[in-house]
Amino acid sequence: MRAAKHGQSMEAEIREVLTRLADGEFDRGAEGIGSLIRSYVEDVGGADLELPARDEPDRALDLS
Repeated sequence: MRAAKHGQSMEAEIREVLTRLADGEFDRGAEGIGSLIRSYVEDVGGADLELPARDEPDRALDLS
């Protein structure tokens, strides 16, 4: 993975990428931040996340 190649944790790697992005160090062109992040995770095999079912009714929020 990218973080391991750089000898740091995934959290540190994400922090560095986001900091560099905010500082304008990446030439994104017309690409948005979501597309940029996706391009990074695709380089290491992607991230397939299981989405929860959307057929359950909303639960009431208990503020007690």
